[in-house]
Parts: sequence; structure tokens; C-alpha cells
Amino acid sequence: MHHQIAYHICRAINSWYNVIAWTGGDSPTEYDKRQPIFRAVQSFIYVDQVEDSGGLGLWAPGTSVLERARLFWNRATLDAWATLRDTPLALPVPNNPLHTHNLATISLLERQDFDGPDRCLRVSLFEYGQAWRTLPSGELLVIYGIDINSKGDHTRFDRSTLNADHDVFEEHNWVDWDSFFDCYGTTREEWSALPLAQKLNDLINHHGYENIMGSSYWEGFTISEE
Repeated sequence: MHHQIAYHICRAINSWYNVIAWTGGDSPTEYDKRQPIFRAVQSFIYVDQVEDSGGLGLWAPGTSVLERARLFWNRATLDAWATLRDTPLALPVPNNPLHTHNLATISLLERQDFDGPDRCLRVSLFEYGQAWRTLPSGELLVIYGIDINSKGDHTRFDRSTLNADHDVFEEHNWVDWDSFFDCYGTTREEWSALPLAQKLNDLINHHGYENIMGSSYWEGFTISEE
């Protein structure tokens, strides 16, 4: 029963993705393989390719069923990677990058090339409470945590955009910059050369999101780990 449900879910995915065969280049990491959307596309491709070949029992005489299944699974793994890597992303609300539907899951954020203070986007958001990406307009879209649970993990978020030429020194002229630079073991010149996203990350960590991004007058939105 569970296999039937999974299969029908995978069939639905075919309306979103046209399978792209892997012909070389990079391959998925173990982290990529654990993502729900990757597993779903991988499963669909596996079942589809096995069916097209006539089933595991009718393919490549002289090999075991397990060996044949493994060959198809490895092929499906690479084809799933190529499909997700090379398919243009269709956002739920394409004309509004700030819409929370576009920011609702980790996998959706990853496909929009969001970055953060940690290499793992989950850690960046739920532990550090920050992630960002540069929009086609050149603006920086920043997601920041506004609420935490008893374990210290961020659970609700808000977002904002800033112009690429945003001047943090002018905008936050109340900051004791000498003390700030001493805390981070840097100089004004060195810190000024950092990307805007890194500057905001440092400022939010040091002074809190309300002082840097402004107060959030709503409950915020959640981000699913899927």
C-alpha cells in the first residue's frame, strides 16, 4: 500500500519535471540524496525506467535481481540529480520573491541559491537564524529569525530586502563601531570590505534583529525542513 501511494506521488511529480538524463559533470552529495524532493524524483525515475525495460526479471540475463535493481537505482540517482539541477525553478508566486510561499521549505530555498553563515542551510536558518540571496534586481533578500523555542532554535522568520548600496554605517550610526570591531577582532577597513550579507549577519548577531532589521509586527512565517 505504501509503495502504491509513493508511486502515485512520484507520478504527480512528473507534471513538474521532465526527466533529464545525466551525461556527466557533478554528481549529488550524500546531503543532496537525503532531500525529500530528490528522493521523490529518484523513485519516480527508477520505477519508470524499470517498467520501460520490461521489469527486473526480463533484463540482462546472467545477473541477479538485486544487481539489476542496483544498476537501475544508480542510473536513477544520477538522472534525478541532472533533472533537479538543470530544470528551471518555477516559484509558487513567481512575480513576488518575498512571498512566504516561495520561502516555505528548505528545498525551495536551496533551489533559489539561498546562502547563510553555515554551509548547511538548515543550520544557517534554525541555529543562526539567517539566510540570504541576491535577487535579479541586485537587491539582497534577507531572511532572519524572530522567534526561538526552548532549545534555542529559530522557529519563525521575517524577511526584508536591501539595496546593494545599502550603507550600514549611515543606517546604523548609533553603533559603537570601535567596540564592535574590537569584539570581532577586525578593523573598519577590513570589515568594510565584507559583502553586505556578512555585515548584516555580524550586526544582527551583535545587536539583535530588531535593532538592525526593525521590529516585526506580525507572527512571522515558518520554514519546513523538507
